[in-house]
Amino acid sequence: MTTASTFVDVVIIKQFTGNHAHPWFTYRVPPAHAHASMRGRIVSVEFAHHTVTAVVIRAHHTPPERPCKEVLAVADIWLTAHQITLAEWVSHHHATSLARALEFFVPASLIPDEVVMWAATALGLTVDYATLPVDERGIMYLLRQHGRQTLADLHTRTTQSAVKVRRLIQHLHDRGLVESLAQTPPATRTTETWAQI
Repeated sequence: MTTASTFVDVVIIKQFTGNHAHPWFTYRVPPAHAHASMRGRIVSVEFAHHTVTAVVIRAHHTPPERPCKEVLAVADIWLTAHQITLAEWVSHHHATSLARALEFFVPASLIPDEVVMWAATALGLTVDYATLPVDERGIMYLLRQHGRQTLADLHTRTTQSAVKVRRLIQHLHDRGLVESLAQTPPATRTTETWAQI
């Protein structure tokens, strides 16, 4: 007879906050799934005020040192022990994060897309336009007037090619005038979407 797991350690897939030094995070198992086998399950959890996709790599009864949040939803899809072992091997032998290795096994429909937004930094908001090359002035003007923009937005609003916009943004970023802000679109993966899976 197997006993119910109270907590799970999860690896968050596509961490938009960057690859965290901590390889996994602990969450509480919801009562409805307390008796289910959780290892390998694909779950939805709250992380950094966003709902994200994660894979359970370990189920246990050891409470964490700090209070933890509850798993929001559990998909009826899971990874096998062999897939998790292979992902761990890939992570170890190819110097990549476990999250990146696990991502190849998780259905794309369960992974929210990451949107990179660009915004002017405090320095960028005060820089004198006259000190900038002409092409960079246009990008800085758009970011100052319209706030956060994607590369596609900037390309659409300028006469520059997408490649040139990317290059201009990189130059501005290298000088500390703009910063990238990764975010998950708010309409991704609702509880209803997870219930349908």
